[in-house]
Amino acid sequence: MATTYTNVIKTHVLDSLNDIIKGEFTQPVYYDPIFKARGASWFVIRPMSDTLNNLLATGQTRTYTIEIRYYQKHSGEFSKAGAMDKISEIIERLKRLLLNNSSYSPSSTYKYHDGKVLNIDYFPDEEIEGYLGVLVEFECTVTEVK
Repeated sequence: MATTYTNVIKTHVLDSLNDIIKGEFTQPVYYDPIFKARGASWFVIRPMSDTLNNLLATGQTRTYTIEIRYYQKHSGEFSKAGAMDKISEIIERLKRLLLNNSSYSPSSTYKYHDGKVLNIDYFPDEEIEGYLGVLVEFECTVTEVK
């Protein structure tokens, strides 16, 4: 007999973040970890960790940590290009968007709760030449019922 399961991290967390970001921004969203140029700007969503919080008789509660990266084309001298203004505007908007969706249940369908931005790393080491990047660490909790 085959095991019945739901791909929780994909359907509850990654797809939800994809929908939330695409609903607010015009930049494309990708899942793959390939760091290559994809136009003027884009987001990449990748899972970082999956931690068991509680094992229940009827299911489990897990915390998922997700990496959201944002890349933006940059040319010229950083201070003159106003790049920080552009990037910080996008990231502040993303932070507010994720705060507004800290408990996400579109059309009354539960996806996750306790969503929060844990950390933001402006210009992390993994950069693409000619682009500026930001790493946003997002965490949320999912209660899964058997």
